[in-house]
Amino acid sequence: LRSLDEAALDQALLKRGIGFVLSDPARYIRLSIRRISSYFMFWPSKESGLVSNLSRVFSFGLALPFMLLGTVLWIIDVKKKKLDPAPGVLMLLFSVTFSTIHLLSWALIRYRLPVDAVMLVFAAYGLYNLFIRTTPIFANQTPQ
Repeated sequence: LRSLDEAALDQALLKRGIGFVLSDPARYIRLSIRRISSYFMFWPSKESGLVSNLSRVFSFGLALPFMLLGTVLWIIDVKKKKLDPAPGVLMLLFSVTFSTIHLLSWALIRYRLPVDAVMLVFAAYGLYNLFIRTTPIFANQTPQ
């Protein structure tokens, strides 16, 4: 393989990888399932540095509940207020597709960062709704 250029090397490695999967699909599935916990890891690790540990804790440890809340509230608001669902559907579709691709190939926390960035929009929507509903000044207003 050392004599191949980058494009040919890419094709050769892809062919080998697909060959490994096709030769033992059960092993591939077991390996993929074992990697899921790495993708969704949000607690600090002794093997990681301070920045990585802070990223983990803040991305899913703190933001995930608000991401889920914002997603649910957005779905409810799309139905109730007849909003255009396209932007949110695209963001959710990206998040699911991107996560699935990396769970099926090689799941590491760094591959979750683009999904975290997109889902922070939903986290902000959840926080905004929570703030409006719990702040006395805004008690008589409904979130827009």
